[in-house]
Formats: sequence, structure tokens, C-alpha cells
Amino acid sequence: PGLLARDIMSTPVKTIPQNISMEEAGRIMLRYGHTGMPVVEGEKMIGVISRRDVDKAKIHDLGHAPIKGFMSSGVLSVAPDTPVGEIQRMMVEYDVGRLPVTDNNRLMGIVSRTDILRTLHGDDYPEDHEVLYSFTGEENQNCLAIMQERMPSRLIATLRLAGEMAESIGSRVYCVGGFVRDFFLRVPNFDVDLVVEGDGEELARKMARHLGGKARIHERFRTAALILPDGTKIDISTARTEYYEFPAALPKVEKASIREDMYRRDFTI
Repeated sequence: PGLLARDIMSTPVKTIPQNISMEEAGRIMLRYGHTGMPVVEGEKMIGVISRRDVDKAKIHDLGHAPIKGFMSSGVLSVAPDTPVGEIQRMMVEYDVGRLPVTDNNRLMGIVSRTDILRTLHGDDYPEDHEVLYSFTGEENQNCLAIMQERMPSRLIATLRLAGEMAESIGSRVYCVGGFVRDFFLRVPNFDVDLVVEGDGEELARKMARHLGGKARIHERFRTAALILPDGTKIDISTARTEYYEFPAALPKVEKASIREDMYRRDFTI
């Protein structure tokens, strides 16, 4: 079967609650660099508000007005099992750059035009596109075979368990950081860092209960340290984005997609 919306969508989606003002909605869009955002009531999507809507409200001195009076309702959306080809057709036909993915009006994710292009064309860049780095050789091999060759079986079992438990709570988990780098460089490094698209703290608690270990939770920064009975430590964090309300302020942390989490990381190795 072909790819579906659930396979390529970005999640979690940045949203705006229905009870805030147009001025505040504008600040939120500016913070994240979005030109439009879904409006939600609880987990239910009830509309979309755009930067253009905010600008119109400001022109008429209505920045204080609630967004519910300005948002567009009856928004076009797709189901999680919508084929990618159908999403592409809808984007072209209705001239939209992104489509929310909903299940019984519950917002599950969002598919952008960029997601579609990447899915359909992969690494087929224009001739004048400069590729700064390209994976070759070993990186294209099945990683599981390489892991079985280089890693202790207990660590592989723990990573497999993390994946299964993340899936059981509706999350996705990824290995990140120096552990991944050294894996491909053939440098021994079993200091594992995991990032969870979903709830990293809950995954840490669940694994600690199952393995008889301890989970030290740092709720403010959405991170956790999983301590296994043999003393092994695994750092687990929720995929997140950070912003600062003013210079020298402590960061405000919010859940994000793995893509957004990667944007804030330092790749100058």
C-alpha cells in the first residue's frame, strides 16, 4: 500500500485556543514564524486563523477582539488514512499549502506542501541545487544489522522496548545526539539519548516500572533520566521547542515535532 497522511504528517501541531484575542494570536504566530494556525476547543479543531486576519483586525482597532469572530470555520482537512496522492490533488485543486489531519474533528497532525514534495521526489534536487552532504555506503545499510554487530544485546533489547512502549502510548521515539554520530563513526559510545514525539516523561515512567528502575523527572524542561537496575542511565526528553519572552529570560519549553526539536540542536561537531 502507498503512503498515507499519518505516515508523513507533522505532529504535534502548534494550535491557538479559541478564547484568546487577535493581538495575542498575532504574537503566537510571530513567535513560531507561522502565517496561519488551527484554532482548537480542547482537542477539537474548530477553525483556522491567519496572519491576514490578524492584520485586518489591527487595522480596525480590533486587536482586543476574540479570534472566534475572525477565524475561518469549515476548514478543509484530511483523515489519517488519506493517500498521499489524494492530498496532493486537494492541495492543487483548492490552492492550499497545508492540510490538517483530523479524526472525528480531533486534530492529529498536519501535512504541508513541503511534506508532499519530499515524499514524492525524495532527493531529486534541481541541477543548480548544491548538496552539502550526502549519505553513502554504510549509512544506507540496514541499521539493525549494524546494531547487532556493535552493541550489547541488552542495550538493543532496551531500545526495542522503548520503541514498543512509545507506540503503546501513541508516541514515537528516536535516538539522537553523540550516540548516533559515534554509531556511524564506529566509535564505542553507549551513552543513549532518546527524544520522544509525544510524552517523554510518561515513557520514562513506563520503562522504569517495567524494568524495575527509577525515573527522575524534570517536568519544567520535559526531560527525564531513566536509571536501570545495573546503573545504566538513559536520558529521555520530549521533543520540544524553546523561546524566550525577553532577553536573559529562562526559556519557555513547549512540545514540538522531532523536526522542530532538531532545529534547536547544535550540529557543529
